[in-house]
Amino acid sequence: MGRQDRATDEQGHDDLTIGELARRSGLSAKALRLYDASDLLPARSVDPFTGYRRYAADQVHRARLIARLRGIGMGLAQVRAV
Repeated sequence: MGRQDRATDEQGHDDLTIGELARRSGLSAKALRLYDASDLLPARSVDPFTGYRRYAADQVHRARLIARLRGIGMGLAQVRAV
């Protein structure tokens, strides 16, 4: 088996890899990186050495909402306002 898609951080949070969040939300990893960079869906943490992003399990709902809004043609500025 490859990298773990879920991990528990030092505070006991159940975090998701970008791949797991992509699978659960229907968004691509590339889109998630864009949304992180634009502060639309910031990662809970980013490893300073590898750059791997970790997302909170409760961010799945927001990611799915963004996917739906983008799917109906809303721009990033409009999604940010929601």
